[in-house]
Amino acid sequence: MNLSPVACFRLYGWALVAIAVSFVARWLLRQQDFPSGLRAVPALAPLVPAALFARTVHRWLRRLDELQQRIQLEALFH
Repeated sequence: MNLSPVACFRLYGWALVAIAVSFVARWLLRQQDFPSGLRAVPALAPLVPAALFARTVHRWLRRLDELQQRIQLEALFH
C-alpha cells in the first residue's frame, strides 16, 4: 500500500516529534540542574508524542482491510 507524502507525514510526524523531544529533553537534563521532582517532566515528555504516534498507527491499521492488516501486523511483530 503506497502512502502519499502527506499521509506519510501524518503517520510518522509524531514519531519525528517524539525523537526531537527526547533529544531536547536529554540535552536539558544534561545542561540544567533540575530539582529531583522536576527531572521527571523532561524525562517523560517524549511519551506524549510517542503515544500519539501509536494512536495514529492504530487508526491507520483500522482503515486497512483484513488481509492488509494481517500482512502489516505480521511484518511488525515477526
